[in-house]
Amino acid sequence: MKFRTWTVLSFLVALVPSAAPANTIYTYEGGTFFTVRGVYTTQDRITGSFELADSFVGIVGTGLQNVTAGVVRYSFTDDHQTLTDANSTGFFELAWRGGPVLPVPGENFDWNVAVASATGAIQSFHFQDRFDRAQLGPGPLLEASDFGLNCSSFGCPSGRLEGGEIGTWTAHTVPEPATLVLLSAALLGLGAGLSRRRDDA
Repeated sequence: MKFRTWTVLSFLVALVPSAAPANTIYTYEGGTFFTVRGVYTTQDRITGSFELADSFVGIVGTGLQNVTAGVVRYSFTDDHQTLTDANSTGFFELAWRGGPVLPVPGENFDWNVAVASATGAIQSFHFQDRFDRAQLGPGPLLEASDFGLNCSSFGCPSGRLEGGEIGTWTAHTVPEPATLVLLSAALLGLGAGLSRRRDDA
């Protein structure tokens, strides 16, 4: 019985596609706003995450590249509003400055994330310049009366343009649904085999 259980388990694990691309979830924590107006304070910041399908498969070269079509879901907040794929429209660009084929969070990782709805907008940008900004109210980003800003090419004191508090990203991969199903079936099969073995004893 034990041999049969392990045989089935090995067969199921072998079915898992080892090279199948997995989704990647990128989680962001920005620095606190430096210049504020309206309801925003210097304690507010942009945080959030987005899930990108297939771990950048199809992206080649360096420089910002549009990956919006590959974003499965997202959610960002500026401490006054939360914008998600259910209530806003998002635009996502990612880039890397050489190094590994796939970009990873860190100094060699650049991004432009902008999400907007009829009631507000949130943006984080890092490519030569760096800034986080947000607004409450309709209209293009930063044209409403209320906005928060931590650093940009305008509105930053001398010496803060490229030295502003940059946000940080963390990332982890998400197994494909098919992989999870196969592994779950394998574990259930193993559990059933061990249970039957105890009953036989």
